[in-house]
Amino acid sequence: MRFSRRWTVGFVLAVALLGAAAATRQTPPPAPRVVERAPGVVLLNGAPGALPNGQAPVLSCEQAEAIVAHAREQLVSPPVGVDARAFSRSFGDWLDPYGLWSAAPDAPIQATIDGLARELVAELEGAHRQCASFLKIGGELKRWVDGLAVEFEGAKVAGVVDPSVLSSSIFEGEKVTQPARDLTQTLAVHARAFRKFAEPSAENLIVTATARYFPNLTAETWQRVALSAAVRAYVQALDPHGAWSPRDEEGSLYESELAAAPPLRLWERIEPTSFGLRIEAGAAVPLMDGDVLLSLAGVATGGMPPEQAEALGSQAASGRVAAEAMVWRDGKVLVLEVPPTSNASPVAAPELDVDRIRYGTGDILLVAIHDVREDLGQSLATALLKARAERSFLGVVLDLRGNGGGDPEGASDALGLFMPGVPLFPMRRRHATVAPDRASVPPFVDQWRGPVATLVDSETASAAEMIAGALMAYGRGPSIGERTFGKGCVQEYFPDPIGAGSMRLTTMVYALPDGRAVQKVGITPTFPFSFGSGGGESEASMAGAPDAWSGVDVRTPLSLRSSRSQWPRSGGRVGPCSDELVCGALTALGAEGKHVATALRGR
Repeated sequence: MRFSRRWTVGFVLAVALLGAAAATRQTPPPAPRVVERAPGVVLLNGAPGALPNGQAPVLSCEQAEAIVAHAREQLVSPPVGVDARAFSRSFGDWLDPYGLWSAAPDAPIQATIDGLARELVAELEGAHRQCASFLKIGGELKRWVDGLAVEFEGAKVAGVVDPSVLSSSIFEGEKVTQPARDLTQTLAVHARAFRKFAEPSAENLIVTATARYFPNLTAETWQRVALSAAVRAYVQALDPHGAWSPRDEEGSLYESELAAAPPLRLWERIEPTSFGLRIEAGAAVPLMDGDVLLSLAGVATGGMPPEQAEALGSQAASGRVAAEAMVWRDGKVLVLEVPPTSNASPVAAPELDVDRIRYGTGDILLVAIHDVREDLGQSLATALLKARAERSFLGVVLDLRGNGGGDPEGASDALGLFMPGVPLFPMRRRHATVAPDRASVPPFVDQWRGPVATLVDSETASAAEMIAGALMAYGRGPSIGERTFGKGCVQEYFPDPIGAGSMRLTTMVYALPDGRAVQKVGITPTFPFSFGSGGGESEASMAGAPDAWSGVDVRTPLSLRSSRSQWPRSGGRVGPCSDELVCGALTALGAEGKHVATALRGR
């Protein structure tokens, strides 16, 4: 596991329903209120809170087998074999949150995992009881980590130690090149500095953090740690869009920043330090950017797995009572009261980027949609109403380039502005088809009956493909650009069968309203135009992705007649544009002979 990939994980989805974002950061924070530290249970949401404890997650052999079996049963298609090499690399990555246990070049564990990869996969799939290969890894982890602990305790730290080291990050990113023994020595240096400059608070925090870096576990307990990491790796190897997370790290599953009510948060970005978390950006009052968070709600943060750190922050942010934060700031340890934030005002739908571009005898609106949020329909309606209040326009172009998707409900609500109430996407589960949903029916004042078109490229995916594809299928509006990514599948979230955590799995595939496949196929735009994004990854290149599926045509004669529209000619008068490629695409879209309604295509 590397920090650059996982220290920006999302927050628990349930938290997103509790309120709005933390206090504004535009004004300087007031002087922090220093309070007495009091031990005891911190109340969250009015009840004793089960806060993350900072320990590595564990699973028994039987629990791991049950989760894997459940994942295999829930997939939209019968699973194919898991690539042992991809699994072993991901396993070693998830196992090591610090660059000490398996990812470092001098750690022997990854080589053992690679050598046992096929046996490990077979044991997770229930072929061999007792998970003996995982016990071998557990024994090797014990020997290796116990040796590092001895080196840490016996490290000779000489010379003057600068207190600034307490704010520096010593952990590497995606690729670890630093030997674990060198990192162990650095931790010893930082421990000396912490004891010297942060007493009397330091000692308990050092003990807690080093117990996470160098846990004193039996081989059997290390086996359980390895099984938990292996289940995460297995589910990802089985389903490229899937994941499993233990209960106190569930925030890593969700893209909750796309929710209509984003989660409360105490920071936007953090980086681990030796004995805490440095707040890089977005600190909520009374915290400040640059603070090293040493503990929160009575839980030390040094050496805490990243998903747990984010979960701890989200729980503290949404608590109905104040929590305490111990921080290292300007060479001093401060204990701050973090006030309750659950009564904050709801966050308004974010404004979309809208640009007016001269087009023919008037102008058109170019609306950049970077992701499909849950409240996209509301945001788009607001943008169109605001533009109409200024002056009229000839058409709307939705710029979906680079849009990786998001919430299908957001796509449905956006489509309702242009095609209210029409049947949308046929879907199929593993053993049954799913009745198609319908586009929303917004108030008449929010609807746009005029011309609409979309810009797409090879990175337009998932819910963004839904928007462009449905407009094309109904003849409502053409698309121009490149073949899209081809993610025609849907993920669902649910508890695992043993109550140890939650899962995200691909449980459905969808087709366009006319029945054409999207999965592994993508959408061929009405008019091809190169935006220069081709040649990258696509759904078809992802191991374990479901096969293409074509559905039934769910369009009705009435919905077809009421939806079709024409895109106007430009007469060659387009621009200027801030992006010349956009001007080129609009010129091609408005050329003579291309203004007629989008042709309905057979499957």
